[in-house]
Amino acid sequence: MVDDLILFYTFFELTLIPMFLIILVLNSYKLRIRAAYQLFLYTIFSSLGMLISIFVLFNNFGTTNITILSFQSISPIISDVI
Repeated sequence: MVDDLILFYTFFELTLIPMFLIILVLNSYKLRIRAAYQLFLYTIFSSLGMLISIFVLFNNFGTTNITILSFQSISPIISDVI
């Protein structure tokens, strides 16, 4: 189990590489380029939100350890941002 948010984010992003390669190999020529491009765009924009949330947590609590963060009380303003 991953105990650090940065490590979780890194391995989450690394799992996208095999998915990208599978799309490029298994689809027809016309579909695979567009599908791989859409996968890239959707995951980059959605992952950017998760990365910003991790930075907000790190700036407010000084750690990205999930166990330590689970015992912290988060103010309503921070929870609105996250």
